[in-house]
Amino acid sequence: MRILRIAAEADGSRPPIQSWSGELPPDGYAWLPEALDDGRFEAANGFVTVAVDGENTVAAMEENAGARAAWLAEQGDRETAVSPAETMLELLADHEYRLCLLELGAAE
Repeated sequence: MRILRIAAEADGSRPPIQSWSGELPPDGYAWLPEALDDGRFEAANGFVTVAVDGENTVAAMEENAGARAAWLAEQGDRETAVSPAETMLELLADHEYRLCLLELGAAE
């Protein structure tokens, strides 16, 4: 069976759906029935609200669009990291450019 944490993180997200082989889900988790579409969970990046029934089973799951939008806006403010390989390619290209200028006797 699959389980999902009932309480969301402070930003409204939930950790990934997990497989569980125990007879009961651990404290703070609920069963996620196979019939419930987990594609909605994936599409919302885990930003979902859940309704849990009396049998500790997720009865409904909906996207938490507000929390997801706030998280995405925060991600957009961060600078994109440049990989070491990209940095090396830029340095090599600049080095080659400068060598060509020296061979041609041109100055920048």
